[in-house]
Amino acid sequence: MSALEQLQAKIDQAQEVREDALAAAEQAHSAYRNALATGDTKAAERCQKEAAQAESKAALEADRIDVLQEQIQDAEHTDNLPAFEQSEIDVHAAIEAEKKLHASLAKALEHTVTLRTQVAAAHLTTHRAILTAQSKAKEAHVDRPTYQRQRLEGTPELKHIGKIRELLHVAAFQSQLIHKENHG
Repeated sequence: MSALEQLQAKIDQAQEVREDALAAAEQAHSAYRNALATGDTKAAERCQKEAAQAESKAALEADRIDVLQEQIQDAEHTDNLPAFEQSEIDVHAAIEAEKKLHASLAKALEHTVTLRTQVAAAHLTTHRAILTAQSKAKEAHVDRPTYQRQRLEGTPELKHIGKIRELLHVAAFQSQLIHKENHG
C-alpha cells in the first residue's frame, strides 16, 4: 500500500469516527431535550455530558483529519519520487542518445559537404571540358558536339536526396519542442 493510500485510509477512518461522534452528539442532544421535557434533570445532565464528550470527540477527529490532509503532499512526494527519479534517468539517457545521433549526423553531413565540394568541382571541370570541346569544334568548322550528361537528381542512388529537406524540417521541429520545453 502506498503512503498516500495509507494516509487516505487514516483520513477515511477518522472521518467515520467523526461522523459516529456527531451522530452520538445529536442523539445525546435529543435525549437531553427529552429528559428536560420529562423533568428528569439527572438524565438531562448525563445526556448533556455525553453530548459534550461526543462533540469534543468529533472536534478532535476533525482536527486529526486536517492534520492528516496536510500530510497528503508529503505522501504524494514519497510515492512519486522514485518514478520521477527514473524519469530523470530516462531523460538523461534520451538526451545522450540524441546527442550521439546528432554527432553521427554531423559527421555524415561533414562528409557530405566534402563530397559536395568534390561534385561541384567535377561539374565545373566537365562543364569547362564541354565548352572547350565545343569551342574547338567551332574553330575546326565541325558541327557542335552534344554530350549526354547525367543530372544529379536523376542518379538512381540519390533517390533520397529530398530527405535532406526533411532533415531541415526535423531540425526545425526539434527547435520548436525545445522552445516549448523551456518556455511552457
